[in-house]
Amino acid sequence: MAGPLVAIAATAAFGELDPALEEAARTLGATPLRSLLTIALPLAGTGIGAGVLLSWLRALGEYGATSLVAYHPTSLPVELYVALSADGLQRAMALAQAFFALTALAVAVAWIVRRRLA
Repeated sequence: MAGPLVAIAATAAFGELDPALEEAARTLGATPLRSLLTIALPLAGTGIGAGVLLSWLRALGEYGATSLVAYHPTSLPVELYVALSADGLQRAMALAQAFFALTALAVAVAWIVRRRLA
């Protein structure tokens, strides 16, 4: 739910960069990766940091609202917290990996469907 906030902030931060700075680094012999790591990321760092902070606050708000309203909350943030508190890191990591696998499967299916429709 909160992930797009990071993407939007990072896109805006990278969009504000002056391309001449990266071009100057490239003419001085920097590789594209080095140009990204030494020029683009430090300059866009505050925007990316703001997106991460907004995303974290959004996720925290979602957790709080769900845990207060629902008697047996079953959203992912609350379930991960309950699993971590009750059974420790091993169960919480297994739950997170299962949700990651389901997300990867959903993305793969969506990609296949879009490719067949195109």
